[in-house]
Amino acid sequence: MTKTIYLKNTDEADDDWWKNKILKPIIDWEQLIKDKTIKKNGSYYPRLVETKKRGLHAFNEVHNTYFKDIDKDFILCLCKFRILPQVNINTLIINYEGNTHQLEKYLEKYNITKSETPFDAVVNDLNIMSSNDKLSQIENMI
Repeated sequence: MTKTIYLKNTDEADDDWWKNKILKPIIDWEQLIKDKTIKKNGSYYPRLVETKKRGLHAFNEVHNTYFKDIDKDFILCLCKFRILPQVNINTLIINYEGNTHQLEKYLEKYNITKSETPFDAVVNDLNIMSSNDKLSQIENMI
């Protein structure tokens, strides 16, 4: 059974960290997989498509090539997800089977809010929607 949790940075002082070290790498990771630059075929560690390396050596090559400035432990957390976390404005939506223990352990040192229900919508986002879309969005939130 798939479960969903929502994560949000609650410390505005660390907003750049949240966007650049958590949200952006997830978006980049997903794009690299879609572009078939890296692949992960049932194995734990991803690898570059053109490499012959496997396992941890292949992972280190991916990390050093694309995520040099990102904490290696965080990228290892991404390796564990079958369904990649989704980025929605400033919220991280994680659909998972099993547990998220490794990611939660990684983020516990930071001021992150965890919820099993979606966070409130950003008012500015509702202002740019048409009336029908606003109504649908509000109904979905309820």
